[in-house]
Amino acid sequence: MVQLPLLVVPDFTQTFVVETDASSKGIGTVLMQQSRPLAFWSQGLSLRAQQKSVYERELMALVQAIQRWRHYLLGRHFIVKTDQKSLKFLTDQRLFTEEQFKWAVKLIGMDFEIQFKPGKENQVADALSRREMYAAISLVSLPEKEDWTREVTLDPKWKQLVQDLIVSPSSHEGYEFRGGLLLYKGRLVLARDSNRISTLSKECHTSPMGGHSGFFRTYKRLASCVFGWE
Repeated sequence: MVQLPLLVVPDFTQTFVVETDASSKGIGTVLMQQSRPLAFWSQGLSLRAQQKSVYERELMALVQAIQRWRHYLLGRHFIVKTDQKSLKFLTDQRLFTEEQFKWAVKLIGMDFEIQFKPGKENQVADALSRREMYAAISLVSLPEKEDWTREVTLDPKWKQLVQDLIVSPSSHEGYEFRGGLLLYKGRLVLARDSNRISTLSKECHTSPMGGHSGFFRTYKRLASCVFGWE
C-alpha cells in the first residue's frame, strides 16, 4: 500500500532543511524538519532558463527555494541540500556572471550551510523537478469574458434562456448563468456558429494535454466541456 506523505507543522525549535533539485524542464524543492516534509514546491522553467548550464539551474532552484520559504528561514540557521557538488562552496566561490551575482545577492542576510546530497538520495526534489508542468506550458489565449457573454446573449437560440435565468436562476433545469457565462451541467454553452470553437478545438488538439489526438478523441474532449455546438 502506498502512503501519502503527511505534512507536519513547523517546529521553530528545530533546524529547517531545504532540499532542492533542477532538471532540464523545472525545479523542485522540499522544506523539511527531522526528515519529515513541511511543504513541497515545483515550477517549470522558461525556454530561456532551460538553456542555462546545470550549475545555473541548480543555483536558481536553491535561491528560489530559500526565497519561497524566507518567512520560515530568516533569522535562524538552516541547511540546504543539493546534488550539485560545486554549490557546496557557493559562499566561498567567485561569481563570474552578472546573473550569478543577481541570484547570490538574494541570499544576503540568510544564515545557512550547503550540504551535498547525491541525486539518488534526493528523490523527492528530483521527482518534483521532472514532473510535467502542464499549467505552465499549456496556456491558451482566449477572448475576454465580456466577449463570451455578448455572444451568447445575442444568439437567437440562447438569449431568451439567459434572460429567464437572470430573472429566475432555476427556471431551466441544468442551466445556469454564472459570471457572465452560460453553463449546462457545468459545460460551457456556445452557439453552433461561434467563432470561439476553432480556438478551443485547436487547444484540445495541439496542447501538451491534447497530444495531437485524432478527430474523434479531440471531439470527445471538447464535447466534455462545451455544449450546444455538437
